[in-house]
Amino acid sequence: MTPNLLWEVVKDGKQPAVRPTAKGDGQEITFRAIVGKPNPVTVTKTYRLFKGQDAFEMELGFSSPSADQTLTYHLTGPHGMPIEGEWYTGTFREVSIGQINRSSTTVSTLTAADIVKAESKPETYQTLPLKFAGVENQYFVVFFEPDPLPKSNDDKWDAVTEPWVARKDPLETQKSDVSLRMTSRPIDVGPNRPVQHRYKVFGGAKDADRLRPYGAEMLAGYRKNSWFFIPGASSMAQYVIAPMLSHTYDLTANVSRFFGGQARKLWHRHHPPDRPGAPLPFPAGPQDGPLRPEDAAHRPLVEGSAGENIRTTRSA
Repeated sequence: MTPNLLWEVVKDGKQPAVRPTAKGDGQEITFRAIVGKPNPVTVTKTYRLFKGQDAFEMELGFSSPSADQTLTYHLTGPHGMPIEGEWYTGTFREVSIGQINRSSTTVSTLTAADIVKAESKPETYQTLPLKFAGVENQYFVVFFEPDPLPKSNDDKWDAVTEPWVARKDPLETQKSDVSLRMTSRPIDVGPNRPVQHRYKVFGGAKDADRLRPYGAEMLAGYRKNSWFFIPGASSMAQYVIAPMLSHTYDLTANVSRFFGGQARKLWHRHHPPDRPGAPLPFPAGPQDGPLRPEDAAHRPLVEGSAGENIRTTRSA
């Protein structure tokens, strides 16, 4: 592995690192790293943010100028999401994986307790094309989805997606920090044959209107009532607190515009935590660990996070 991979900012001449996007009202920044010997692979990651959208784009680029190669990559979901309303909530941290099933979406939701229990043999998702994958709590969700969405198994990028434990709470496993990891299908690159994979990363309130543009409106609101011990807490969460958060978001956005500002997302915890050692919503990268035997045929070249760094692995 290359845990301390150095990324450089890609600039166009004397232009600033953050530049306008070629299309639309947005801005973008690109980072680049070169990995592997004797035939290096150039890996780029470009982040794009567009005005008025609740998600940003992340485009991964792979090129091999000197030789034909086959590689795979790991894309790790967010972790470190705070628990909202711990005293009454029925959703601490859960992994949600949406798969395309013909004209519908099949959503599988795993609680942190379920993931910890099956840590040694996690459930895998590989039969249907991935639509989105992420982590949610009571009122917020962060997920990534391929863009464009696959139409069938023939054009999907994902080989397998599985949950993983970022930090185990041995006393209350339902409060453990959990996430997921997607392994891509093998990618063929070579001279003049670069490959780009683009993803959308959503982070915000579980509001149907904001989730609908990403085909994830089924994640909106309150969907389960496990772990409740307080009478009436489930109804309060569904019919009082969730709508109140949505109205508060709209009110805040309108007041901000009145004073000349721009609307901010409810999920805005991208600054360092207020206590040492506290996890960030978007981690610096996935945990280190050995590759599984079943991955040996196409050992991952790059590992990364939907929010931050990409790290590299290379077969001997």
